[in-house]
Amino acid sequence: MAERVSRVTRLYQITLLREAGLTHQEIATELGMSVGGVRNVLTDPDGSKQKARRQRYRRSCPKCDKPMDGSSGFNGRRAPTQCASCAAFEARSKPIQHGTRNGYGRGCHCRPCRDAYAAYMRGRYAAGKKQNRQERAERSRAYWITNQAIKAGDLVVPDGCERCGAEDRGTHNGRRWIQAHHEDYSKPLDVIFLCAPCHKAVHKEARVAA
Repeated sequence: MAERVSRVTRLYQITLLREAGLTHQEIATELGMSVGGVRNVLTDPDGSKQKARRQRYRRSCPKCDKPMDGSSGFNGRRAPTQCASCAAFEARSKPIQHGTRNGYGRGCHCRPCRDAYAAYMRGRYAAGKKQNRQERAERSRAYWITNQAIKAGDLVVPDGCERCGAEDRGTHNGRRWIQAHHEDYSKPLDVIFLCAPCHKAVHKEARVAA
């Protein structure tokens, strides 16, 4: 059985490894921890946040007066206000709404409602499938044209990211570290070159904005 290490010792070890220039993943591998465990020690050195979180879960349910085990989870950033059993009972006691399929929402499961919902989902799936097929084809075409232009020398990959200025690291997980980003896939040669983290962040921002 592995010897239990105190939180203070872990913090000291992690601090030394960080000063040596190791990443969180490398520190976790070195100490036999998870990456989440390393970040937890850094963000909560004395364990006060963890103790407060446990204390919020140990309250009694205001409806049935039983201890809450945390199975109902957090509602956003707030602690649960009732136990999972009372929450399920409250959801089941709501009147059934015909034409909906919300589970404990309370959706209806009668035959007409199920058929209407199935027809709606079939139409939505078919429309999305056709749109996704067209988008994938256009995206693949843009990727192919861009790669051919880079091989031919018509597009020159810079030595750094055009957004944050990070230097090129060669390859990352089998892909280029500096990657071509398309704002419009119908213009395959109109690209900006971004590092892998910036490229991921740009696409995430686009999804959030949509």
